[in-house]
Amino acid sequence: MLRPNPTLRLRTLAIACCVTAGLALSGGSTASAQQPGAAFSGVVHAGGISLLVTTQDSAVASLTAALAVAGCGVEGVNAIDTDTANGAAPAPPWSTYVEGAPAFVNADFPAVLQAATVFAVRCAPIVSPQLDLLAATVRIEGTDYTLSGGRAAVPAAPGSVTQIVSTLTNLRSYGDINGDGVADGAAVISHQPGGSGTFSYLAVFPTLSGTAAPMFLPAVLLGDRIEVQDLAIRNGGIEVTYLDRRASEPFSTAPTVSVARRYMLSGGALAAVAGACDDDLSDVGAFVFVTTPESGDEVVSGFGVEGCSRTFESNVKWVLYDRSGTQIASGFATGGGVDGPGAFAFTVSYTVSAAQLGRLEVYEEDASGGAGIAPIPNVIPVRLLP
Repeated sequence: MLRPNPTLRLRTLAIACCVTAGLALSGGSTASAQQPGAAFSGVVHAGGISLLVTTQDSAVASLTAALAVAGCGVEGVNAIDTDTANGAAPAPPWSTYVEGAPAFVNADFPAVLQAATVFAVRCAPIVSPQLDLLAATVRIEGTDYTLSGGRAAVPAAPGSVTQIVSTLTNLRSYGDINGDGVADGAAVISHQPGGSGTFSYLAVFPTLSGTAAPMFLPAVLLGDRIEVQDLAIRNGGIEVTYLDRRASEPFSTAPTVSVARRYMLSGGALAAVAGACDDDLSDVGAFVFVTTPESGDEVVSGFGVEGCSRTFESNVKWVLYDRSGTQIASGFATGGGVDGPGAFAFTVSYTVSAAQLGRLEVYEEDASGGAGIAPIPNVIPVRLLP
């Protein structure tokens, strides 16, 4: 049975992150931020979940302000209860804070987090003022159109009364897609070149740290006279779902075929990530499919894994084993859930002393306790290179 539970999902993600990271935040990718009465270290992901640690005693209000400076609009915080974190319990209790909730909801959350407290925060990206998509420039089929108030209209030819009209739709999303920690933008553009077609394009606007305005990249065609349902930046990529027609159906037929696609930046352009979510999986039930890597692929530490899933609480777990069967890496990702199939992606870092065969397992745990049917696990043999 699929049902949403945002608080439990945040808690589960936070615990999984802690297990994977060993409760340690270090290395060149870490960042820090300070505000009066608050300080933390770690990497803040705009539009996602981040695992951080306080570097001094930090009041909640000051901590949310410091996170805002880092581009995180706090939606919720889960912190390890420092009074029992060093006890004998196998997993320390967590205290939960929900931004904007009534006081009684946050009554058990400490007013001040002690230094060295590990906490997970769910962020909504704080959009930079320069991401004014209503005045953005979009590049469609090699031609640039600069919007004014979200719309651009130019003659189809010199002296022609027919106009090419490009319109910014309400389907927009913000989050980090180029890994610089700054919120980027994505939007669906409706493009009418003057004929009977109304074409939907996916446009992306990466914002680079220190620049005065967002870049714009060539928009990607989604389809003609389709019905785009959702657009979201998740896990460093852009996910879009829409209704299309079968190849044999005329444009006069209402679109009914559900399509889910994921796009990522690759070589300075927007590229589709091929995967099982390209198919109509609305009636399959719960599942986890892995599309990359394939059986027998040669991989190195940091290799990417992609796929499509629909699971309880959107949870996808993974474990990497070496040739002796020893677990050498594990983690957690999120895909589709109660709302339907969704793409997932994650990277796997590991250490081996010599090239060898290993196996990657990607699955969902049986949340029903045996009462239901869990998705069939994916077991992918891979060649691990040191």
